[in-house]
Amino acid sequence: MKNLKYYALILVLALGMMGAAYAWWSDELAVAGTVETGTLEVGVSEDYGNGNYEKVTEYEYDEEENEVSFKIENLYPRESNDDEAYPWISLTIENEGTIPVKVSGIEVASDDDIVKDYLRFKRGETWDMSLQDLEGHLKSPLVDAELDVGEEHEATTWFYLCRNAGDEQQNQSGSFTVTFDFKQWNR
Repeated sequence: MKNLKYYALILVLALGMMGAAYAWWSDELAVAGTVETGTLEVGVSEDYGNGNYEKVTEYEYDEEENEVSFKIENLYPRESNDDEAYPWISLTIENEGTIPVKVSGIEVASDDDIVKDYLRFKRGETWDMSLQDLEGHLKSPLVDAELDVGEEHEATTWFYLCRNAGDEQQNQSGSFTVTFDFKQWNR
């Protein structure tokens, strides 16, 4: 039993010295760092030209809503395959931020019956597109388009009032909007 007390005392002293030795060799290291996040910023610019008669009279880009609005005046029914005779709109989307961007959605809409029922669009070689058709044609090259920093994409369309609109529709005006949805593109 005497030996047991002696071994217990040695064990307590040994453990106590280990703590002192551990404390003696420990040190503290502080690491500081800075994290900078990128910005998702997309600019939409427009260019447009007036036809022989119809005119784009109002254009507005709402940065908060990513929405472009157009008003077209002096519409009248006609049919021609001459691009020069028709007004046109060209939209350019540019990544002005510091991170890659993807176009995740496009919506083309109008509250004007003349636009929904009689306004027709031409994109590429496809004539006589309705407002819904135009949305699909814009989605094709732009949705899922990946824009690196500084990169841009452009889409151009011509428009006209279809011949079956009738005389009561001539010299009318109409408006439509194109709304974009952008998101961060992760490779």
